Parts: sequence; structure tokens; C-alpha cells
Amino acid sequence: MTLHSKEPIDKIDPLAYYLHSRGFGNVYDRMNWTENLRVTVRHYLLKEVPDEFYAEFAEGIGRGAPGSSREEQVEYILAQHAPWEIAFEIHNAAVIYVPTFAQLMTYLETDLHKDAWADAASWLARRVPDKLLKELLARGDEYAGTDASSYGDPIEGVYQLTEALAERGSLPELLTLWNEVNPPATPPPTTTEIRAWALENGYSVKSRGLLPAKVVREYEEAHAGRGAE
Repeated sequence: MTLHSKEPIDKIDPLAYYLHSRGFGNVYDRMNWTENLRVTVRHYLLKEVPDEFYAEFAEGIGRGAPGSSREEQVEYILAQHAPWEIAFEIHNAAVIYVPTFAQLMTYLETDLHKDAWADAASWLARRVPDKLLKELLARGDEYAGTDASSYGDPIEGVYQLTEALAERGSLPELLTLWNEVNPPATPPPTTTEIRAWALENGYSVKSRGLLPAKVVREYEEAHAGRGAE
């Protein structure tokens, strides 16, 4: 993975951007720790990451002994993983927390790296009900000539379809297919709009950076019926 621009790096690769902006260069080139890098990543994991986002990240990377404190978990993570591995798991968690598929595809199109198809598939697999996934796969099969809908598990089918579209250079068409099975009634909300709603409704959120998943979900519930993702 490479760092080309601020967008979408600070949205779906926040630790990589955090370190890059502090003079550490591309964390994906970092196999070993320096003391300064370790201190900076420790601070990021303890102070800069919302609790629910941290839980998603820790579930993916492994948190050590059950019942351990966040401080103990972070020390375990730092001891067990290289800098790039931690940045990659933060990236994976950040992808899932993008509020809408349209926003995610906008970020990916800005920097369409070779693993973008996996990011798109991960979002769909985690955020979309099976029934809607099956509709998407059927439409995708018609468009791309794949057999993704034949998979017993629609999540496997989503990964097959997105990879097939990426191989033919058509990954951006996935958003078109998504909108056909889940048409947006109104433009998707921006992070700024969700943040403003959260502040108006008494939530404590930072002025920038990732929004807690709970806030995003409650925004979506509050606006249910006013537009699709």
C-alpha cells in the first residue's frame, strides 16, 4: 500500500496518515520499531482511537489475554506486530466505519490501489444484509458475466464479484450496481453532516477524524426512510 494524497488516506488509512504527517514516512515500509515510532503509535492507539473503533481493530489484530486493560492490550499488540501490520488493521477497521458505500467508493477512486476491491468487499460483507447482498450479486452476474450468486455464502460471492470487476478495470461500476439494487433517495450524508447532527444531539465527538460507530448507526436510525446508503 502506498501514500499518494491526503484523501482518502486520513479517512480510511488514518494511522498511516497520522504517522506520515509527523515525519515517519510510509509506515508500510516499516518492518521494525524505533523508540519514537513506538511511543507515537502507543499514543495513537490509547488516545486518538474511539472506543468502538478500537474494539473493531483489536478484534482483528488480537488483544492478548482476556479481560486485560486497553493499556495492556496495546503493549501486547506493539510487542507482537510490526508497525505496518498495525497500520493495516487500523485501515481495515476504518473501511468498515465509512458511513456509506458511496463515500467509500469516492475515497477508493481517489487512490485506486491494488487492494481496493478487498476494501469494497469488506464494507459490503460487514454492513449489508444477506438479502440485499444476494440482489447485488444477481445484478453483478448479469453485468459482469460472473457466477457470484451461485455461492452458498453471499459474503464469498461478494469477494468473487468485486475481484472480478477489479481485474477487468471496472471496480467503480460496483457503485452503479449498488445503486441499482439500493437506490439512494437523497445524497448520502457527509462526515461533517453526521458530526454536526451528533453535536446538536448531545454526543461528544472530536472536531475531526473517525466518528464512533455508535454515532453513525444512531444517525442512520434517526434518518431511516429519508434515503438509502
